[in-house]
Amino acid sequence: MTNEIIYVLFLNIWLLFQGVRIEPDRLREEYRRKVIVRLGSSGQQHPDIRIEEIFAEICAENAFREVNPFWLGIEAARTFRTVSLKKLEAYPQSSHLLEKYRNVPKCSFQCPEGLYGIGTSFSGPV
Repeated sequence: MTNEIIYVLFLNIWLLFQGVRIEPDRLREEYRRKVIVRLGSSGQQHPDIRIEEIFAEICAENAFREVNPFWLGIEAARTFRTVSLKKLEAYPQSSHLLEKYRNVPKCSFQCPEGLYGIGTSFSGPV
């Protein structure tokens, strides 16, 4: 079993507990299809894909009970990032960037969920 299959199975089981029923293969294909559509329609060289929105659509389309797709999209994206972190890793340029800004003061804070629609945390230079 490949790592990708394990990630999709884990996410699939997690979604099932949240009220969303979708077969693992269909979850993978729907996710890929929606990403490709967004990449093709953005018109940018390096578009920023909001996977929270993609997972929210998938959850809304496959819910078997009442769910909050906005919240579930955010949590599904967070779960996806967590389980796939080892495989996807950071961009190669990240090491250079981190080294360059090593001595820049940084901060991290948590904000109430959904505040201003920006998510729940921020971490970056001050």
